[in-house]
Amino acid sequence: MGRSLDRKLYEAVYLRVSLINGCITARSTYSGSETGWADARADETLKEGHYAGFDASEQAALRYAEKLTRTPDGASDTDFADLKKHLSDEQIVDLHMLIGLANLTNRVTGPLALEVEFPEEQI
Repeated sequence: MGRSLDRKLYEAVYLRVSLINGCITARSTYSGSETGWADARADETLKEGHYAGFDASEQAALRYAEKLTRTPDGASDTDFADLKKHLSDEQIVDLHMLIGLANLTNRVTGPLALEVEFPEEQI
């Protein structure tokens, strides 16, 4: 899961979903990220709905992830059509799986204050 998504996008989506869910371990999980984006763009990601530092495909994925996290049945055909302009079918499936995984993981690890570690392999 997630292998078709760029590592930076994978981490940005996971972090954004975690922050929306109020997961207190999200920031520390990515502060040591080997991709390097966490230091440069984390503050921008924290601003609700402001993804100016990301390219068009990343913005579309982040907006979609935010919408599905806030209202799981709230994504419209228009939202999906916008996503399809930027991502392949494989990437969309991986994005959906990632959003679901992040939401589920937040609900398990958040109350326990557990940190999630990701393998160093290419995701």
